[in-house]
Amino acid sequence: MLVQLAKLAEVKTVIATVGNLSKENYVKRLGADFVCTYDTFSEEVLQLTNDKGAEVVFDSVAGEVTTASLDCLGLYGTLVQFGNSSGSAGHFKTSDVHSSCRNIKGFSLGTTRKHRTDVLAPAAERVIELFATGKVTLPIAKIFDLSEAKMAHDLIESRAYEGKVLIKA
Repeated sequence: MLVQLAKLAEVKTVIATVGNLSKENYVKRLGADFVCTYDTFSEEVLQLTNDKGAEVVFDSVAGEVTTASLDCLGLYGTLVQFGNSSGSAGHFKTSDVHSSCRNIKGFSLGTTRKHRTDVLAPAAERVIELFATGKVTLPIAKIFDLSEAKMAHDLIESRAYEGKVLIKA
């Protein structure tokens, strides 16, 4: 989704990360210009940007990925932290931020839903419009019945799918 939204916002170059390069073509079909693994993306971003680094990095993984994200974030760049799928917290030093004029922003839909409900309706309307007009898509990998929740969870843990895994009641 983020790749599609970046392209709609006319981001010139989108570099996406995946756990395994077997998903490279899938992510490129969604609009990514370059695809790297979590293990190599920091070095590849620096190479692709002639060592200038990225203007914005979106990190939903945290842990060591946060460190690598900062390693390839350019001067005055922004790191957007919006998840913790690794299960480990990301760490940084204040000197990593102020000496390079970079900034770090956090986002949580749950927190926004609790404290800033006024911003959700307009955002939801825009997202619905993007889906209705076909400007963004939500590829579905598999739909499970509620009785198959364990199988759905196993598939998610395996990371051997492309798209969203859904459970219907």
